[in-house]
Amino acid sequence: RVVSGANGGTIHTFVGDFALDWFGTSVCSPGDVDGDGRSDLAVGAPQSFLGAGYVRVFSGLSGALIRQHSGAAFLDLFG
Repeated sequence: RVVSGANGGTIHTFVGDFALDWFGTSVCSPGDVDGDGRSDLAVGAPQSFLGAGYVRVFSGLSGALIRQHSGAAFLDLFG
């Protein structure tokens, strides 16, 4: 979840594909990826024993998925 620093309310909620994705293990702001004037959010999911792992980049303005990057091979723990 992304929460407001002003009032603690939930701004966006993001979820991974599976319960064991470890979605949210790593989180960062890569800056304004989509050029809308707002910093965006990258969330990693290394997928322990489920796949190669992935990183999703979400819009800081709307919460929409901008892009996804995946690991190259099973058990890469990318993300």
